[in-house]
Amino acid sequence: MRRHYFILAGIFLLSRAGYYGLGLRFDTESLSYYCQYLDLPLLKERLLESLYYLHSQPPLFNLYLGVVVKLFPENFALVFHLTFILCGAGLTWALHTVIRRLGASLWLATAATIIFICSPSVLLFENYLFYTYPLTTGVTLATAFFLRYLDQNRARDLALFFVCLSALTLTRSLFHLGLMLVALAGIVALRPREWKRAVLVFLIPFLLPLAVYTKNKIEFDNFGSSTWLGMSLFGMTRRLPEEDRLELRRKNLTGDFSLREPFNQIDQYRDLLPEFPKRGIPALDEEKKLCGLPNYNHPAYIFMGKEYLRDAKTTIRHYPGVYLHLVAFESFARYRLPASDWSFFRNDRIPVSVKNLAGYYSYLDLPLLLPGLALAIVWPLWLLNLRLRGKPGDGKMTAKLCYLCALIIYVTLTGTCIDFGENNRYRFLIDPLLLSLTVACCWQIMESIKYGKENSAD
Repeated sequence: MRRHYFILAGIFLLSRAGYYGLGLRFDTESLSYYCQYLDLPLLKERLLESLYYLHSQPPLFNLYLGVVVKLFPENFALVFHLTFILCGAGLTWALHTVIRRLGASLWLATAATIIFICSPSVLLFENYLFYTYPLTTGVTLATAFFLRYLDQNRARDLALFFVCLSALTLTRSLFHLGLMLVALAGIVALRPREWKRAVLVFLIPFLLPLAVYTKNKIEFDNFGSSTWLGMSLFGMTRRLPEEDRLELRRKNLTGDFSLREPFNQIDQYRDLLPEFPKRGIPALDEEKKLCGLPNYNHPAYIFMGKEYLRDAKTTIRHYPGVYLHLVAFESFARYRLPASDWSFFRNDRIPVSVKNLAGYYSYLDLPLLLPGLALAIVWPLWLLNLRLRGKPGDGKMTAKLCYLCALIIYVTLTGTCIDFGENNRYRFLIDPLLLSLTVACCWQIMESIKYGKENSAD
């Protein structure tokens, strides 16, 4: 086992050096204009205040950005890069662990991990300052710790699992607080005699995101970690013909916001908005970021989010076909694209050789990753069929597969049903799990064939 870790470490370092030699560099440009980030002066000078009044995003990634730029004002780009490389190392260990815990051989797990960690998609996200890469690492680490807990029944692994879930919840609203409660319920159902230990290690990781949700409810009347849901969901009705949209408005079923695109500057909605008095808090008061883009943390977007959410629900209820068509034929079409095709990777910053390599790697995307999505649906149904027919099975393996399949299906549904445009980036979060399922299934098939040949020889 130790030899395989040395092999993984060596190839990890060599691949990073190789991509650096091809011209790939860490990109921090997003720090100056991404709407998910607080402006640099706020990160440096008013970090805690701005984090407290941050309602448009969960606070953890902005906390990370603020701590780094405050502690390393001259070398923050280097520190960001080093921490992302550490994320890559954690992802490598976690992916290898997951594949091994699903029963695959040591060499197969090592080979699959190497193929993944050397892929252009992984290296592009590892060299881009955004929360997608740490989230992917967090999802894979959580899975690795959960599978280790099932195998070894150690409280430490269970605690680390809940810490990872808490970090995910505090980083992106896609991972709702309710997921932690579902995870706890599943663990208690699996091992009811150990429910007290499970609750004890669950409490502290759970209380941190609960405090954020509670703060947002008190300050902004929103029990959640983001106020973007309404605007995002309304965007899923964009294919509705204009005459149908006007008809809903004429019948007073939707409001005036339904006739205007979401996520625009406040000036475009001024006549529909109430007054929002300034509170002396730049993170809330400023209508624009320093780069000129909208400040979605302004209270006006809370008001708009609620209006858009109501109009989105009404539109989907009256025209479900338009919504389902967008989900099935546009969102999912983008969801299945390689993550290296993400539209925010700027072509002028990606070396031609890396682009060419990404094109070659895209041929592996369908056979290695997307079968995992089919397995996430079929495998639980097969296990349920065995259970209904009274056939015994491996309880631990069943729990492992159900966890992976449930998480894959959850991210897939939320990544295609609530937002449109960056769906392949959402899928990257679970690419390691999709690969793990595919590899585990291939190993089981090979073992079954081998077992069948041995029996026939006897």
